[in-house]
Amino acid sequence: MTCGSPTVLAAHTPHIQAGRTTSPEGIRMTTTHDARPATPVSSIAVLIDEALDATGILPPHERLVELNDQLRAELERLLPIVQQHTDGLPRGGMQWYGRQCVLDDTREVLARDLGTGLRSAAIQVHRLARHCVWLAEYAEEVR
Repeated sequence: MTCGSPTVLAAHTPHIQAGRTTSPEGIRMTTTHDARPATPVSSIAVLIDEALDATGILPPHERLVELNDQLRAELERLLPIVQQHTDGLPRGGMQWYGRQCVLDDTREVLARDLGTGLRSAAIQVHRLARHCVWLAEYAEEVR
């Protein structure tokens, strides 16, 4: 079973439930690391909602490109925050492993482009939005 497999991700990552995210760990942590200025929470929430809905009725390609750029910027902001905290967890523990899997999977999703078709672009934007939700939840716990 690999880090990015659905079984591992389902067992070790936050789950989206009724517009909220929950973390299986449920532990609050603090940090002072914030490499880039945060986008207003309400703007990110609207952006994520739109991106998650992008696989229904497909938005125009231009909008998917905009969502892609904005979500990537937010993920690039969140990655070092969550990675710094994860590096401080006991290596190999359940919490460390779950978060590291999400971080590795996020990097893998960021390495992909939108593809050549409208459907592939919508699916990629949806993936970016899911990872944005997960990392935002972890980053919120760190505060």
